[in-house]
Amino acid sequence: MKIIYEKNPKNILGYLLAFAMVLFNYNPVFSQCIMSSQYGSATVPAPGAPTVTISTCNFQTEYSPLYSVVGGYTYSCENVSAGGYITITEGTPTGTVVNHGASPLTWTATTSSTHYVHWAVNSSCATAIGCNVTTVSFVSAGSVTLGCTDSTALNYNPLATVDDGSCVPIFYGCTDSTAVNYNPNVNTNDGSCLFYGCTDPTASNYNAAAVVGCDATGSTTCCTYITGCGAVTGVYMSDVIHDRATFNWDNMNSATCNVDQIRFRYREVGIPHHYPHAKKHPTTTRSRINKKSTTDR
Repeated sequence: MKIIYEKNPKNILGYLLAFAMVLFNYNPVFSQCIMSSQYGSATVPAPGAPTVTISTCNFQTEYSPLYSVVGGYTYSCENVSAGGYITITEGTPTGTVVNHGASPLTWTATTSSTHYVHWAVNSSCATAIGCNVTTVSFVSAGSVTLGCTDSTALNYNPLATVDDGSCVPIFYGCTDSTAVNYNPNVNTNDGSCLFYGCTDPTASNYNAAAVVGCDATGSTTCCTYITGCGAVTGVYMSDVIHDRATFNWDNMNSATCNVDQIRFRYREVGIPHHYPHAKKHPTTTRSRINKKSTTDR
């Protein structure tokens, strides 16, 4: 027994139209819906901060930039009004797809950069015009160590797993504020610092660290020299008791006189030769002597 179906041209046309609609809605990029029109934007919330509204009138034909995204952090984007389908890209609106799926969509940033959330109706990337409230929320920080990951930076942190944008470039120069060529804009000393001072090694105030001189002209006008101490002043004798006496004198040390020793001789009356005596501690200004010994004070 054969079963004969009557051919209906209208039914055939309907099948063809349905098949064509399926073909037109097929997305060759695996439901990653990339939109070309921008509207709305937001700075993502920090850990513990409340949900941030991206826009109160996003169409499901648009994308919205998300700023201050931290690599390793997890966020959630939602079309509160209509649900729909979400795609997240990083770097540029057409950059690498981080995640995609139905709203609300949870995603984890792999880099610290601006990200973009694309709004669609469904995974077939259908679009719709109409205001939608859209939001972004912080979910978790995960196992992230933030810091500078640039090994050439001043504050490089070898333990950091995600760069937080805090890297400080190295600028070489003189960092000593007492130097002639101090540069407040550098952060690393390169040994180039120059100092004013006496550059004459024969001077009493010679400064080995000075490479310029006493002033910008390189003069030695600030140098001082030892010209001699002169005669000992303030000499007198006291406490004369039998064969003992105390000699006294002024402290002869000064900025131009560095006393090493004070020497004097004495003798008994009637004895032709003298007894020598060297004062070893020139800052002491008294010395007691007798015929047998001397004592410094």
